[in-house]
Parts: sequence; structure tokens; C-alpha cells
Amino acid sequence: MATDRAGKWSAVALGALGIGLLALPWLQRTQPNPLPGSFHAGAPHVDLLFELLKRHDAACRSGDVQALAECVTATRLQALGERAAKLGRAFEAESLRETMAVDVGLAARVPQSFLAGQAFGARALVAVRLHPAQSDADLGVQLLVFAWTGQQFLLDDILLDPKLTPDDEPHISAWMGRVLHGDDGPRQAK
Repeated sequence: MATDRAGKWSAVALGALGIGLLALPWLQRTQPNPLPGSFHAGAPHVDLLFELLKRHDAACRSGDVQALAECVTATRLQALGERAAKLGRAFEAESLRETMAVDVGLAARVPQSFLAGQAFGARALVAVRLHPAQSDADLGVQLLVFAWTGQQFLLDDILLDPKLTPDDEPHISAWMGRVLHGDDGPRQAK
């Protein structure tokens, strides 16, 4: 009788193990944020951010709202819709294409305008000049906020500090630290 119970429990255990092995390929595998705490434009894995920005810009150029939704967080997508509504516009293909008609896009601008990068937990930030030709004394620095999903980065926000200059490294670093750790302060999105 003890042998029968042991055999039944072994069969149950083997069955559970088999089910677990069958389910394994469908389980999502998450990875930690691949970016180091502080990084520069040429650092390993920064290309993940740049590739995301290329997909983002392509979605905007083609007016593909669904493709854009795959590049940004739900919060960012909602904010873009709210911004369009405030302007009396629908958030649709035409408005995306019009945006790209007057902007070179993030993918073209960010690598050339890169000032600093920081990552912590599931977030990554890139501080950039407003435009590549901006001098160090000109006012205005943008901060691109990315969210790491465990598998990919998504653009979460774009913040603007109109009072910072690109050469003000201590204040840019402090601003990035506040945003990384949840104290974003006043937010002005572009």
C-alpha cells in the first residue's frame, strides 16, 4: 500500500513537471535594465534606445498610431491624445504625419545632441540639447524618459527644462536624479 501511494505521488509529480515543461516556452522572460547607472551615447545597449526612436519616428512619419503605441507607454500615448484634444485635434494618422513634417525626429536628433544618460531600476533617461547646433550657453535641455519592460524600452515622456543650459552638467545630473527617483518636479513636455 505504501508503494502504491509513493507511485501515485511520483506520477502526480512527474505530471506536474511535464505540464511545467510544456508551459515554459510561453512564460515571458524578463531581464534587468541592460543600461549601466551612468552612460554615454556610445555605451553598450544605448543602441536599444536609438532603435526605439527610429521605430517611433517611422510610426509618426507613416501616421501609424498602432505602431506608435508599440513604441511608447500607455501613459505617453494617453498624454499625446490629451494634448491633441487640447489643440482641438484628433489623435490620428494625419496629426502624427504633420508633427514629423516640421521636426527631423528624435532618431536623427538624439545621437547628435546627447548630453548624458542615467539608468536606475526600470527607467533610463537621456538628456539632450534642443537641437544639434545649440551652443552650450543657449537655454533649454530636454530629457527623454524611457521605461524598461523587462524585454524592451518604451518612450515614456519628454520633459523640457527651459532654464538649463547644455553646459550645466551639475544641474542636469541633479534633474536626472530627481526624475529617476520619482521627484520629477515641474513637468513641461514637448
